[in-house]
Amino acid sequence: METGMISNIQRFCLDDGPGIRTTVFLKGCFLRCSWCHNPETKEQKKELFFDAEKCIRCGACAAVCENHAHKIGQLHDHDRQLCSVCGVCTRNCPVNALEVTGTEMTVQQVMEQVLRDRVFYENSMGGMTLSGGEPLLQSEFSRHLLQQAKNAGLHTCVETCGYGSTDALHRIAEVTDLFLFDWKLTDPALHKKYTGVDNRKIKEHLLLLDEWGKSVVLRCPVIPGINDTQSHFEGIADLANTLHAILSVEIMPYHDLGADKSRRLAAYADTFPVPADDEKHKWERVLQKLTEKQIKIG
Repeated sequence: METGMISNIQRFCLDDGPGIRTTVFLKGCFLRCSWCHNPETKEQKKELFFDAEKCIRCGACAAVCENHAHKIGQLHDHDRQLCSVCGVCTRNCPVNALEVTGTEMTVQQVMEQVLRDRVFYENSMGGMTLSGGEPLLQSEFSRHLLQQAKNAGLHTCVETCGYGSTDALHRIAEVTDLFLFDWKLTDPALHKKYTGVDNRKIKEHLLLLDEWGKSVVLRCPVIPGINDTQSHFEGIADLANTLHAILSVEIMPYHDLGADKSRRLAAYADTFPVPADDEKHKWERVLQKLTEKQIKIG
């Protein structure tokens, strides 16, 4: 039975496609974006969140940890090399300072949750969205989920960075109504610097979606000091103006919510200035002057 690693299933989403949706966040991603706001979805495995600010150093976790991954002194030291992410400590923590992120689920288990809100999808033209992480990384599991959603009459969306195998993209495209396609940086060298890969394959896949007659919303994270440049905005507009697949463009302004998650994963995270509302609207005006496609702030 096909299984996948899930980070979260979020109900009543209004920003991940049309109507009311359930968004399934898959764990695992090909990219390592400097501004990642879902760092818990980078790795395709279970991980342990530890919130040192909540911890009262009571020692309950250390008392039950068979691997001795928790050591309590003046500080709470959590050794991730020893941790097996069994979850026993999370069930014994009285202040919820410990939490496992990542659950292995079957297609049927995911769909049971997705279909709970079927009446809301029907009344709003909504459905299921796969996000992450990167759905192309767990391509077979993603395809089976999308196929089951289509069989149930749901509208399907996939949010993707566009990186992965072309065969996986094609198989997923067959059961996807709308792609929310990330376009992070126009310059290939800068794309590699800030995400770990260049954007050549990503652009090839965007062109293929256009060739296949698919529908795309181009989602563009804008990071102050990194890609809030005229040349990048012109690159976005060039894609919007030449590809029939692109229905609209969404500006996704940087936010720093991922920094706290990185801290709880004991992972380093770059931080950038959080843009003010007037700066976001300036980006919107700049882009709207360059294309007739709809521009909106996500």
